[in-house]
Amino acid sequence: MWLKLAWQSLLNRKVTTILTFSALLVSVSLLFAIEHIRVQTQDNFKRTVSGIDLVVAARSSQINVLLSSVFRMGANPNALSWDTYETISRNAKVVWTIPLALGDSYKGFSVVGTSAEYFDYYQYGRKQTLELAHGRVFASPTEAVIGSNVASSLGLQVGQSIVVSHGSGSVSFSHHDHHPVLITGILAPTGTPVDRSVHVPLIAIEQMHSAVAPASSNLRFARPNHQAQASKAQALSKVHDHDHEEADFAQAIPIISPGTYDLIGQPKQVSAFMLKAESPFAILTLQRDINQYQGEAVSAIMPQVALAQLWQTLGSVEKVMQVIALLVLFASLIGLVTMLLASMHERRNEISALRAVGASPWFIGSLIQAEAIMISIFALIGGYLVVTLAIAMAGHWLLSEYSLYVSANIYSSGILVYAGSVLILTVAVALIPAFTAYRSAKYLFK
Repeated sequence: MWLKLAWQSLLNRKVTTILTFSALLVSVSLLFAIEHIRVQTQDNFKRTVSGIDLVVAARSSQINVLLSSVFRMGANPNALSWDTYETISRNAKVVWTIPLALGDSYKGFSVVGTSAEYFDYYQYGRKQTLELAHGRVFASPTEAVIGSNVASSLGLQVGQSIVVSHGSGSVSFSHHDHHPVLITGILAPTGTPVDRSVHVPLIAIEQMHSAVAPASSNLRFARPNHQAQASKAQALSKVHDHDHEEADFAQAIPIISPGTYDLIGQPKQVSAFMLKAESPFAILTLQRDINQYQGEAVSAIMPQVALAQLWQTLGSVEKVMQVIALLVLFASLIGLVTMLLASMHERRNEISALRAVGASPWFIGSLIQAEAIMISIFALIGGYLVVTLAIAMAGHWLLSEYSLYVSANIYSSGILVYAGSVLILTVAVALIPAFTAYRSAKYLFK
């Protein structure tokens, strides 16, 4: 009886009810979307790199090392010598390493010089490994593997050649024209900075900065002796794992013999390198030993710790977004109260009829509360469905275009807290029109 009367009362004022519901729906959807994106952004930060215990670079702050080596933002002005890299790589506590040479770019996208182990050992998310969407991993100094965002943004395909530029800016006046590279593979989207990177062999970076054109016959190989032989077999499987639709590409690109696939070359220095320790207990000991390395000023950071520190510095931004969403919600709730108060004059006959059939002032006041709560509940359900549907439709586009992974499942403790807060605030602000209706009913027949 009580809920039925509230529902019929809302139907009698369809226009104002729909307008109030729409305003509340927009604010609730905005609140849910901001909370979900906040959670997903934090998760994307955490999932940028996983399965890597330490990142080693020239002496610098944790944030600077993280931004330059993992996010490929900015640059560490100093580099590590190749001797330092090999010395630390041979440590008994080190299982494997991934060398990185940074500082070049292609049309604003970072160019990363690395080894074949990068595609074997680099992990993101919940220890997911990199996978190729098209083509194969590079196998010579004149080949490159690009991220999904690089391919989609610039319209690049397997088999095209590109010329890398010096420096990390989007505009460069110095190009390595003497060393073009052929795109042999495109990585599947990961939602990490990998999507916005161009990957070339480590020795290619050295050759780009020299006046000598690349010649595979003059390559030297220097692979740390602790590397597992299984990685070569795994990498080779990526070379030969092509789709049938890429038959033309396979004919156009010469097959490289297995002996040259795991080339690193003998560069003079590296910008940074990632490593895996033999056990969790060895991480802190290894970090201390590297930081105290006498041969060179070196910093070893734990990426997860640095990621948490970086997220704390960005915490003010998410708080501002939350405050904006809450202000929009508050404005919508004020509109809800205004609608209910404005309807009081029109509902005098309705209140008189209810009083005539024996309805108490408390019943009439609670009826107004029920109307406000019903509008809020429908707005909460609608907001949840709108955000879920929008993310489900735009999720793939966000991942491919902006490397932003957003789950379509928006259920979280934060969403529940906000939903409960909306209901509590609705009850609180609806007390004003409810009390007005109560007073009107109480003194109607006095």
